[in-house]
Amino acid sequence: NGIQLFTGPDGNLESMLPATAGGKHAVGVQGPALASSPADWYLAEALCRVTCDDTLCNHARSLCWHCWRRGETTEQQPDEFEDLLQYARAIAETAAPLQRSAEVASSWTFFEEVAAATIERLRELPAKAGVLVLGGCGVSAVRAAKECGAQVVIWEPRHFLATTAAAIAAVNGCSPGLIRVVEGGLSSLQEALESGGGIEVQLIVVEGLEMDGLI
Repeated sequence: NGIQLFTGPDGNLESMLPATAGGKHAVGVQGPALASSPADWYLAEALCRVTCDDTLCNHARSLCWHCWRRGETTEQQPDEFEDLLQYARAIAETAAPLQRSAEVASSWTFFEEVAAATIERLRELPAKAGVLVLGGCGVSAVRAAKECGAQVVIWEPRHFLATTAAAIAAVNGCSPGLIRVVEGGLSSLQEALESGGGIEVQLIVVEGLEMDGLI
């Protein structure tokens, strides 16, 4: 079991497909473990209803595909939508690290600018303000913790990138007491913010901007 990676002329990941045994493009890369989420039903339902509109749903000729399907069949959600969610997760797990490393390698000034703006804002807030950092490379989180004594939480749903964020914090002398890395969905984030006396988030920093990221 593996995946085929297809890259463009610039080395950017364009697509990925299940590897075929013996195929010349089969690279033998193990695909990420893609656990289902309790929110999957709602996500699939949102995909099903993307074309729903009162003018279509209530039309005498049943122009809405979603309403027609639910009325004519017992199938609540097509299996293809579950496959689509799994594929999206696989793409995110595979492409996000490549995109993140490309952003760092290009010496993009975005991280420096966001970190500087974070420090400037924190100086206007009370000491030990709660900061939630969405994704990124740890630049804003480390500076906020070390320069302003902020209580920092980095939220990174993907396991590989969450592990990387924790390693970056450790290398920069920030213990889990200074920077907490939360891996998982919204429920994991909420639990982390409420545990240990709770953290009141006063500043949210969006540092992860890849198209398949958090936002």
